[in-house]
Amino acid sequence: MCGICGKVYHALDIKVEEALIKKMSSVLTHMGPDDEGVYIKGKVGFAHKRLSIIDLTPACHQLISNKDGSI
Repeated sequence: MCGICGKVYHALDIKVEEALIKKMSSVLTHMGPDDEGVYIKGKVGFAHKRLSIIDLTPACHQLISNKDGSI
């Protein structure tokens, strides 16, 4: 099982605080203690916890991005 959480503000002048996303993510530790990822850009912030069951390699590191890391 894995867990994901996040925050998106609609107001253009409010930015997501990293401390908030990390606090939200800490509640999900029981969902996946094997790996984690955090993405914050402006008014968007996401975090992910991963439980390694099938693929234990670093190739499954979260959060997944495209080849050049722009998305």
